[in-house]
Amino acid sequence: MVMEKLDSKKTALIVVDMQNKFCSAKGFFARAGLDVLPMTKITPNIISFAELLKKKGVLVVYTKQIENYRESPENIKNLFKRNYKDVTPHITKTNFEGKFYMIKPDKYDIVIEKKTWDAFSNPKLNRLLKSKKIKYLIIAGIYTNVCVESTARRAFTEGYEIVIPKDLVAVSNHNKALHNSSLKTMDKYIAQVVNSKDILIVNQQKKPD
Repeated sequence: MVMEKLDSKKTALIVVDMQNKFCSAKGFFARAGLDVLPMTKITPNIISFAELLKKKGVLVVYTKQIENYRESPENIKNLFKRNYKDVTPHITKTNFEGKFYMIKPDKYDIVIEKKTWDAFSNPKLNRLLKSKKIKYLIIAGIYTNVCVESTARRAFTEGYEIVIPKDLVAVSNHNKALHNSSLKTMDKYIAQVVNSKDILIVNQQKKPD
């Protein structure tokens, strides 16, 4: 695959749900017995990748999943009751589970909160991207087959060109087959799925003072 060069002024990086619940060894997923190592392994690489793109003038957006019985929509609550009887949504804006894992957005970054899998469910995201005349979206983060794919599908519907850096998305190891299937599906129907080192950014800009 020949990777198209991306104009930095028209490109945004969306980093999906790198939060303690999903990534930290002290988070809920780890305490529930899930292997969070794949998430912890990609985190430093996502941080480095985001810093590199910011130096080139790329907008960086971080999403946060908010998930609890006071704020979640009814279908999310019902999904948990139906499929995860021993699990209750418990991510808030301020508790440990909801805080970013290792990531520290700076004043130039955007944080978008969402209450379902698709980051575009918060209309602020699309308004922001349209106002910046963004054409290309690079989507990294977790879970590949849930929030990453849901966000990529919606972004494609909204008319964006999508790039998925396959080395910067992850799932827990027991979901590896779903991860691989999701990457194949997105590559065929939604996005360019490539290694992060093959993503080419042009029209370099300095970070604002």
